[in-house]
Amino acid sequence: MTRDELFEVIKKEAQDNILRLFEVKNQSYGVFDDAFHNFRETARRVFGDERYMFKVLLTLMDKHLVALVNNGVNDPEAASRLRDVCVYSLIGIAMLQEGIEAE
Repeated sequence: MTRDELFEVIKKEAQDNILRLFEVKNQSYGVFDDAFHNFRETARRVFGDERYMFKVLLTLMDKHLVALVNNGVNDPEAASRLRDVCVYSLIGIAMLQEGIEAE
C-alpha cells in the first residue's frame, strides 16, 4: 500500500464509518447540554470525583484494546473495536479542548 492509498483508506474510514459511529453513539453518551454526562457521572460514582472522567474514558477505551491484544485480527469485531478506540480518542481530544481537569 502506498502512502497515498493509506491516506484514502483513512479518509474513507473517517468519513464513512467513524463519523457515522459517533453520530449513533453520541445519542447515548450524555444529555443534550452535557456531552460528557455519562463520563462525569461514572467518575462521580466510581471515584467520587468528576475529575476522573478522563480516566473513565480511557478505561472504556481499554476494554477494546484488551480484546484486540487478546484476539488480534482474529477478533470478529476487530474493525469495530478499532473504530470505537478512534471515537473515544476524539472524545478525549474534545475533553482536552473543553479544559477538563483530569486526575
